[in-house]
Amino acid sequence: MALKHLLNTMKTNSVIIGELDRFLMSSKSQGSGFVKDEREKGVWHPSSLGGCPRALQFGKVGIPAKITVSAQGQRIFDVGHHFGYMIQGYFYDMGILYGEWRCRDCGYRWTDLENPSPKTCPSCEKELHIWYNLDYLEVQVRDEEYNITGHADALIKTLGKYRVVEIKTIKNRTQGTHANSSCFEDLSAPLESHLKQLNMYLYVLAKMYPELNLEDGIVIYGAKNDQRLKEFPIKLLYDLYVAPQLLNIQIIESAIADDRVLPRPEGCDSKTSWDCRFCGYNDVCYSTESTSLKDYK
Repeated sequence: MALKHLLNTMKTNSVIIGELDRFLMSSKSQGSGFVKDEREKGVWHPSSLGGCPRALQFGKVGIPAKITVSAQGQRIFDVGHHFGYMIQGYFYDMGILYGEWRCRDCGYRWTDLENPSPKTCPSCEKELHIWYNLDYLEVQVRDEEYNITGHADALIKTLGKYRVVEIKTIKNRTQGTHANSSCFEDLSAPLESHLKQLNMYLYVLAKMYPELNLEDGIVIYGAKNDQRLKEFPIKLLYDLYVAPQLLNIQIIESAIADDRVLPRPEGCDSKTSWDCRFCGYNDVCYSTESTSLKDYK
């Protein structure tokens, strides 16, 4: 854990919060209540494909990222996950949620893209209630050709169409918010990174399940301060959002095979650059100017 974050937990005579913060920064903390599968390594995740190619390259070859999440940062991260659970629970109660499920009573796990929001376990026949004795494991996304793996937040059917849903939280703009920050009040369209992520999910799932005729998606944003919602329906745009990501995978894989480090993106010229200062690879990235990837390990 970062020393300054640790020292901050000892500044007050708290009864439990200081101890809680130190726990959240320790290796024992795995987040609060997560039910997702463990994140696979050595594959391409749609949630990160829109990021810095050099960082993606470092991650693919197994260079460890520097993680210095504060206790507050971990709570912010957890709130985002629990917001997703809340929206998924609403979809379940509406009777429109499809995907992968796990019964907590017997451990049975199944995928159902025909019968939404199951109320009875197909194995033990117990009555099910989401987040009580039923886990929603989202929608498995896998493409063997490009080694892409991930989980879409939700698959729903509404207005006669199946739609892939991505659920995001975003902060409200306040007086102290940095001008470059993306905030709920600023949104008139999905953020570019989320468009790329959802388009990749749509592309892969359309290949996996052609019978669903998947071409529609929705990005839902929840405002962290006041719980307002915004939704942005989108269509699968292969040429604009998918093809460039697949090409990027090929470029990165080729560079790895040639032991060639990719250039930093434009505007990234120091560890304190806007796009670099919170990157887990900023130390290793600026440790040398060598063009050989092996020199960065």
